[in-house]
Amino acid sequence: LGAMSQPAPELPPSNPAAASSLQRMARIVVALAVLTALVAIAFAGGAAGAFAQAQPADCARLAGLTFEGNTSITAATAVTGGTLTVSPTVSLTNLPPFCRVQGIIEKEIGFELWLPTAQEWNGKFLAGGVGGDAGTYNYADLPRGVDRGYAAATTDTGHKAADLNWMLGDAMRLPNFEYRAHHLLAVKSKQIMGDFYRNKLQHAYFV
Repeated sequence: LGAMSQPAPELPPSNPAAASSLQRMARIVVALAVLTALVAIAFAGGAAGAFAQAQPADCARLAGLTFEGNTSITAATAVTGGTLTVSPTVSLTNLPPFCRVQGIIEKEIGFELWLPTAQEWNGKFLAGGVGGDAGTYNYADLPRGVDRGYAAATTDTGHKAADLNWMLGDAMRLPNFEYRAHHLLAVKSKQIMGDFYRNKLQHAYFV
């Protein structure tokens, strides 16, 4: 028997108005997707470049400044990187460029604050504690912090390790050692950072 021919299926009648509407909707969806992507890229680029675009005050200008709470900056030195001798027995190597700020809080709480360049600052603050009876600076975490883009600070907590009788003679030395010095270090460092970077601090840490 010969194969019986089947009639071809009928196609639905075309609807030019519906097709045109679908094309317009497709174009709108594509345009919105492109606009969303451009906005996301612009926002991400602006957030990432916020600190890089900051123009900090010249490092040397910080020297001699005073801040609320009887805080004074005794030295502000632009370190170009490489090696820095911080004491007769301690030299630090492989350092990035930064601004080394040295100062006094109240009458005897010594501190150092190392400020990366505006381009390298990650928007964060790192305070390094000291062990034992303190009386010295944390020159281990300062380089680690600034090398990773942190503004890093440390304090001797208000006395020198060489003074074996440091708790005598001033009733504030013990509370300074116990908690006040590190609190004041954070407060004053943030004030100095605000003056230097002219940009908002994002996060603060203590190690």
